[in-house]
Amino acid sequence: MYLADTCFKHFGDRVKLWTTLNEPNNQIILSHLKGTFPPSRCSLPYDCALQDNIQSQIVGDHGEIQIRR
Repeated sequence: MYLADTCFKHFGDRVKLWTTLNEPNNQIILSHLKGTFPPSRCSLPYDCALQDNIQSQIVGDHGEIQIRR
């Protein structure tokens, strides 16, 4: 509550809509480190080379199909 009170005190006159983020650390880890959530990017220390290669192949195949139609 302290954080919410502080934010409202300092920014309440300029912010019309407020929202909360549930577990923002999980969103970052699962989207940019492990690649589970979009944009599906993998980074160290996780070995996601295979997943990135498969994803790149699928995107490339899709582009090739669109060109040949």
